[in-house]
Amino acid sequence: MLALAAAGGSAAADRLLIAAGVGASAGGPQLAGDLEVRHGAAMASARSEHGQTVLIGFDLANTRRTDAARWDEACVSRLRAAAATARCWDGAVERESHVVTERALGGALGVRRDGGRLDAVGELRLHPMTDLADVVELGATLPVAGRDEMYLDHARLSPGWYVRTQWRISLLRFGGEVGMTGLASRTAGTPRADAYAIATLAVAVAL
Repeated sequence: MLALAAAGGSAAADRLLIAAGVGASAGGPQLAGDLEVRHGAAMASARSEHGQTVLIGFDLANTRRTDAARWDEACVSRLRAAAATARCWDGAVERESHVVTERALGGALGVRRDGGRLDAVGELRLHPMTDLADVVELGATLPVAGRDEMYLDHARLSPGWYVRTQWRISLLRFGGEVGMTGLASRTAGTPRADAYAIATLAVAVAL
């Protein structure tokens, strides 16, 4: 991520988002944090919520250019004061043009450490708002490494999944994640899926 930030050129084109807070799940309270670096459409993030996850991805933004016109207040004041005899109509209307990001769709690949297990992660990222900090993620995970004893007495080993969302309001960042690890344990001979859910609240600062 440091290399990605260093290659960014101008600070205006890049963005660094830092969030730190707490999470709550069935396992109890835990610390939550997120560090995200963006350069153009590329992003890299490291976060700690359900396990520790590192992702590198790319977003495709849907943009449109909008034109807006507004009255120049100084000109309008002169017109009122001169009883509409002042000739400043040519400068009365100021036009502005800017690009608006409507939404962005992207993807990311990475790894997640979940206890003693290491998972490969692939996800689809949707930014429904103009703030790219607001995101809905649909991910799939697959255990790729871990201690052999972790898999003893498990009923099955299959790809896992998760749905994660984050929304930022001013400095506050609200989020949550639900998913299944892909492992299932036996309880009295009956397979039980290893599911989880977590809600997070953090303070986020964009630099």
